[in-house]
Amino acid sequence: MASSYEAPAEVRELEKRLNDFSYRKGYNIDQVFDDFLRYIIWAFSLDGKPIDNWKYKKEENLFFFELLQEWIMVMDKQIVLHEWYDAFGDLYMSCIASAGRQSGRAQFFTPPGICDLMVAISDNGEKKSTDICSDPTCGSGRNLLAFHVKHLGNYLCAEDIDKTCCMMTVCNFICHGAVGEVIWHNSLDPDSWFYGWKVNEGLNNPLSEYYGIPHVRNIEKEESYVWKNWQGMKAEYQKKAGNPSFRTGPNNSPEKEPAGSTQFIRLINNKNIKAMATNNLKTSVLKANEELAIRCWIDFKALNEKEDWKSNGVEFRKKDLTENKDGIPLKKGSFEILYTRLVDGVRKGRAVFRFLKKTAEMKFNGMKDSQQYLINQ
Repeated sequence: MASSYEAPAEVRELEKRLNDFSYRKGYNIDQVFDDFLRYIIWAFSLDGKPIDNWKYKKEENLFFFELLQEWIMVMDKQIVLHEWYDAFGDLYMSCIASAGRQSGRAQFFTPPGICDLMVAISDNGEKKSTDICSDPTCGSGRNLLAFHVKHLGNYLCAEDIDKTCCMMTVCNFICHGAVGEVIWHNSLDPDSWFYGWKVNEGLNNPLSEYYGIPHVRNIEKEESYVWKNWQGMKAEYQKKAGNPSFRTGPNNSPEKEPAGSTQFIRLINNKNIKAMATNNLKTSVLKANEELAIRCWIDFKALNEKEDWKSNGVEFRKKDLTENKDGIPLKKGSFEILYTRLVDGVRKGRAVFRFLKKTAEMKFNGMKDSQQYLINQ
């Protein structure tokens, strides 16, 4: 099917090279386009790790390097002329949106003039460098780029359910000197998380070793402003709605329960775990959902900075684990959360929620052995 979008003259050489390479090598142009984005992100990454599942040969790598050079030259020229420029958005619409993806999810992005117009009509005249600008359906990042060039120094938050769009936005942030984060997830389900990038976080900081150097690194959700802000909003809503963030104490007075996920509150307050309070420091090891526990730990940690935990009758502590009791190393990310009930200021019962990421040395024979291993640790 012929494209309904014609690439502007500025990116036609890039378009030609992408099409020629894909045709000669028998590759799907969708994949080549995505891999070019991955190549750029890798080139500006801080960890120096090889690109995952990179299938191209040495001579084919030269193509990506030359394409990177061409892209930089195009951007260098167009940013001077237009303040900001989205080469990848144009390439996507001319090469990709009309091809394999058109039948399912064709995307045609907001014209640059409309992006500039929206920024202009929403401008109240204040010049700040501490604001946060967010776009939950960022596409190739055009609206955020238009905002960025008029409000330098602000933090940009981009979200999209399409990974290609997220990678285009990362690349655009890199070359425009935009500071912020790009989150690949479903913004209609803010608890979801597929992947995240932090872009140029030290670019404008004279104390950073990356001062003046465009860079990017991948992040987990606990580092994301978008994700943490949503968790805070959700906790506030639960509090106002009368969810289990509060319970009734003596004389029907409101008595705070530890904050966190409603599911986790139910877990730690069920009768089996509460019964442990009658045993002096008898420890029970429980297996729980890792994602849920991490999410709750963030909430508990935030509350811990504001509240006197002991007055609430509980203590929560998180401890990272590097090896098990036999000295076998654990993968990064293993941890345990200690939940201790206090009665009259005295520790009475303790539950340990432990999450171990096994290494090759740990071999489990089915779920039963895995659970027993967790308990025995």
